[in-house]
Amino acid sequence: MRHRISRFLLTVFVMSAASFHRAEAADPDDRSAGEGWRLTWSDEFNGEALDLKNWSYELGGGGWGNQELQIYTANPENIRVENGSLVLQALYNGGGADGYNYTSSRILSLGKSAVQYGKIAARIKLPRGQGPWPAFWLLGENIQTVGWPECGEIDIMESGGYGGRDLITGAIHFKGETGYHSYFSKRASPSSGTSYDSYHTYEIEWDNKRVSWFMDGEKYFERPITGPYMRAFHKPFFLLLNLAVGGPDTPYTGRKSPDTTVFPQSMYVDWIRVYEKYPEDK
Repeated sequence: MRHRISRFLLTVFVMSAASFHRAEAADPDDRSAGEGWRLTWSDEFNGEALDLKNWSYELGGGGWGNQELQIYTANPENIRVENGSLVLQALYNGGGADGYNYTSSRILSLGKSAVQYGKIAARIKLPRGQGPWPAFWLLGENIQTVGWPECGEIDIMESGGYGGRDLITGAIHFKGETGYHSYFSKRASPSSGTSYDSYHTYEIEWDNKRVSWFMDGEKYFERPITGPYMRAFHKPFFLLLNLAVGGPDTPYTGRKSPDTTVFPQSMYVDWIRVYEKYPEDK
């Protein structure tokens, strides 16, 4: 989602006693991804609060390099676990939070769990309307040393409103041949008769040759990641979830002011699961 992260990690708020904890591997069970895949990590969001062994909050405002309008908080009205789902909620408050008109939340797994290759999937219910900008994405763990876009970015799913149209985007971002930001992306929509404000499964399959994007098990995009300018995609990445609010200076959301009447808006995450190929299938 966020190429454009000049402020990245300046405001990470780690509410955990351990400075580094790699989440324990999940036991394989009925959460199967199909033949040849083994579950290695998951968060089912079945507890009473966000599991801080898996996640950290990222806090603050300042636009995040995208001219976003929200300030990220760890407040329960913006992020909570309820009824077996993680809820990220964007609120309009008319300037009540440090001068920001909107509050929301963003979490990441940096320093706690990471993935290099495999299947990364989540079941998500998205908000609608002009302004909400949800994303489920990955960034290279080495972002703190090499910066963006050299660290690489994989957008598993993001959506920017699109004037009420049901569209999501999958993308990769990297440092290209010119030495500047390059990317490949493609948009997709849910199957006929459904909308993206119902639950859908968004996933990628990632190996040493390509990244493929799927919605509800249907592949809609694939990009090779071979060659010298794709080195970033052969290193560990960490996970992020966030619900931003785009504004009149935000290209991705159409450079339109948010429709304040649609708020509050929520992004519901039923589960996130990471699988690896069985050794004999790699």
